[in-house]
Amino acid sequence: DFLEMFNRIRCAIFAKKNKKCIPVRKIAKPAQLHTALKTYSMDEIGKVVYNVYSDRFHHDNNYKFSTTEYCTRQTTIDKFLQ
Repeated sequence: DFLEMFNRIRCAIFAKKNKKCIPVRKIAKPAQLHTALKTYSMDEIGKVVYNVYSDRFHHDNNYKFSTTEYCTRQTTIDKFLQ
């Protein structure tokens, strides 16, 4: 399940930085996720989520742009999958 994986990665990153993690309860754009899953595996999308949360830009902006919608965008997947 994408949401479970997203929260697990997110909370693990937050725990390393001693930040409080409130689990996400809803996928912002489920259709966008389904489209991404037609091309990419759940493991690949998990790698994207991990790379987004490890990115310096997102860290510097307190992860406010690191959402389920952002992580499932085609351009984000292409950028962070490498």
